[in-house]
Amino acid sequence: MSQISSPQYAIFLNGGYPAEEDSFYRHLIEKADCTIAVDGGRSLFERLRLNPDIVLADFDSSSAPNDDYTGEIITFDTDKDKTDGELAIELALTRGAEKVALCGYSGGPATDQVLGNLMLLQRAADLCPDTEVLCQSATERIWFIKDKAIKLIGVPSEVISIVALDAQIRLSAAGVRYPATDTIIKRGETTGHSNKLLGSSCEISIQGSSLVFMRHSSTETKP
Repeated sequence: MSQISSPQYAIFLNGGYPAEEDSFYRHLIEKADCTIAVDGGRSLFERLRLNPDIVLADFDSSSAPNDDYTGEIITFDTDKDKTDGELAIELALTRGAEKVALCGYSGGPATDQVLGNLMLLQRAADLCPDTEVLCQSATERIWFIKDKAIKLIGVPSEVISIVALDAQIRLSAAGVRYPATDTIIKRGETTGHSNKLLGSSCEISIQGSSLVFMRHSSTETKP
């Protein structure tokens, strides 16, 4: 049984960061051991008047840092076969990251980018199956889970959704409003959507590959 914990590396993509959530992201940046600003994701740091440890970019959505920036700069040509986000994930993993939070994965106009960012969780699991990687915002956390039992910590009434990526998965869940025991969910079915946490934790076991979503309202947001 594995429990998701705080990130060691925090990666900030060029997505949406509502100003009312600044305190959440400031706290996340301050508690991470290493922060990576991916191209336009650096705008969040500029707004918070903070510096990322690493800037990774092809600079198609931002300008190069000023000369007074003392962190590491990693540049790529715009003509490449991977997104900046995938390159950032690979960088964190090759540098030994044990826990990674991927922020700014949504909020832009390109739906293909959002889906691609979510699937980076599976890419990370393929590269380093023992590393904890999740997408994270002020109101949502998302994990890729394959053939694993996990314990998730949250708040009562937090929404939990399971999305099957394989042709079908088997789900067991305890500590939620609608418990399950070896329930089959086929890809495309919404049987696993919009469950709710009863207390402060739940236990989920999944046979197969899936995305697990936990979401709460902004009024419940805590750093």
